[in-house]
Amino acid sequence: MKKVLAVVLAVAMLAAMGGVALAQVEPAGVNIVLPDGEMATITKDVTIGDVGTVDVWGEVEYPLGQTGLTVTLSAEQLGVVTPTTVSFTEEITIDVGGPKYAIVTFYYGVYADTVKTKIGEQAISVTEGDLDIKPGSYPNSINRKKNGVTAVAILGSASVDVSLIDVTTITFGTNDVLPVHDLTIAEVRTEHTQDVNFDGNPDLVCHFNTKAAGLPTVGEYLAELDYDATTISDSVRVIK
Repeated sequence: MKKVLAVVLAVAMLAAMGGVALAQVEPAGVNIVLPDGEMATITKDVTIGDVGTVDVWGEVEYPLGQTGLTVTLSAEQLGVVTPTTVSFTEEITIDVGGPKYAIVTFYYGVYADTVKTKIGEQAISVTEGDLDIKPGSYPNSINRKKNGVTAVAILGSASVDVSLIDVTTITFGTNDVLPVHDLTIAEVRTEHTQDVNFDGNPDLVCHFNTKAAGLPTVGEYLAELDYDATTISDSVRVIK
């Protein structure tokens, strides 16, 4: 079963003007990495103030000339009596490469009419891959001189069951550092098993000492993680 992320778009009523304010979209951006053949499923709840009976729908836009990213939004909802909350489901797939982008904008009014009122929008970036450094962010900016840890997710898929990984073989960065948490302890491993990209597959989130990882000089490149004689990578942008 696909895990569903509920995202509430809160729309405030402007009583004096009899209208609806631009929503604050949470999160403002969806930044995920998807293994080959996997699909992320996100559900958005759109709350609308008292404006009467309206149609509510979303529209997906891609950069000109971009191919390979598909964002499929559930159908428009017609004749919605407000105030109310309506839900939309987003299914996201990518063929290869990335990052690739889309903007999803929600409206109310009369569907297919030229007059419509914008509720809010969300930016989406997706990369195809098996590793996600700093899940939820893009670009993956790292200050290698700053104390702290860097989160790195090994992404589960139809072909990768993260529960079977020998966690003693996991290393990251130029210096092949080990995770800072002892993932051989069952409770710790459970705490670090999440679905960070909403594709229904558990992912293993490891944390590594940023300084000790020995990332190279400032610039953009691929950083590698090894486990079970397998090497996977994701892009990083070292800023210091």
